[in-house]
Amino acid sequence: MSAITILTAARSWGGMEVHTTRLVEILAGMGHEVTLVDGGGLYRSHCTRTSNVTVVNRPIVQSLPLVTFTEAIKILSGQPGDICLFPKGCFEQGNWSIDLAARLFFRTYVIIEHLASGPFPERTTRKHLGGVIPGIGLWWYRRRLELYLNRFFRFRLPDRIICVSSIIQKQLTQNFGFSADKVVTVHNGIDSLRFAPSPAFREKARKSWDVPSQSLVFGCLGRLHEIKGFDTALKSFHATRKANPGSDIWLVIAGEGPERETLAQMAADLNIVDRVRFAGFTSTPWELYPGFDVFLMPSRNEGMPLALLEAMSCGCLPIAMDVGGIPEVIQEEAVGLLIPNGNTRSFAEAMCRCAEMSPELLQHRGEKARAHILGNFNGEQKYREAAEAILSTDTHHD
Repeated sequence: MSAITILTAARSWGGMEVHTTRLVEILAGMGHEVTLVDGGGLYRSHCTRTSNVTVVNRPIVQSLPLVTFTEAIKILSGQPGDICLFPKGCFEQGNWSIDLAARLFFRTYVIIEHLASGPFPERTTRKHLGGVIPGIGLWWYRRRLELYLNRFFRFRLPDRIICVSSIIQKQLTQNFGFSADKVVTVHNGIDSLRFAPSPAFREKARKSWDVPSQSLVFGCLGRLHEIKGFDTALKSFHATRKANPGSDIWLVIAGEGPERETLAQMAADLNIVDRVRFAGFTSTPWELYPGFDVFLMPSRNEGMPLALLEAMSCGCLPIAMDVGGIPEVIQEEAVGLLIPNGNTRSFAEAMCRCAEMSPELLQHRGEKARAHILGNFNGEQKYREAAEAILSTDTHHD
């Protein structure tokens, strides 16, 4: 059995934290000794009930990219030294200091990438001598080289990188030259027994939102952050109401985050506040999804979003932007509506299409979405695949 240390620094709860918690349970259940170094103080209540798991609080005050080598040594020293696992909520999280400390104290170092890298900055140039002589944009070449070298060399230190979607693996192998032996894809999965259609939960959720049981409900769930694109959901809902006056449609946004007040003000400015509900954070999302008919994911970037898989498993028809690993889930229109990235007009048009569907057709489409998840994103299978990818890496050092 291996001693596995997992480094985390999350300060808000989301898909990566759910994934990490489930992976902890799987690894511990296989008999491995798991130590979770909790830099953000979120995991103690979620992981300490599992045997073979120790949660160590090591507060990390600044963001991970600012952690010095000395601080990284303090964080990781004294932890069990077989495998260090670093789940990353964004592509640029962490820095050289953490990577070097992990290599120093552990036999094997594995990263889990949950989000695709952002694009390189667009090239802009100045004009000189009153606009007569164009500049060459040296700043852009310097910045591009800096980003490329940082990404290229940093990811040479881990023994393996596990990507939750193929698009992330493609970036690493095609843009930064990694071989398929080092970078692997293991899709996320969910518990389809827990995340399932439920008339009882549907009624309970709608009562809590003060929404009639027969209404059409569009729903979002996630961290209220600009990257999630919930402003697009609000604007598209406004357009859908204008196109379908008198229709009994609602929008529910579940979650908390820095954009909460901004989104609430937008709903007021659009004059849709009477049909919009902000449901707040929930620790039992399987009780919430059945209250939705259509699940909205207007994200600007994603890896392999658990919320999308969970909602589809609960029988919701999804409308989602074509970003990150989402096309790997919605591969045909029979299971969901995939919108070209950034095309807000098409997103609103898709919502209008759903508003015009009969309840029977919506239910049928939701059943197809659930069947797709059951056949391709089984949680027990996917988490065991991830565990095996971690453990097989360590055997190469034996």
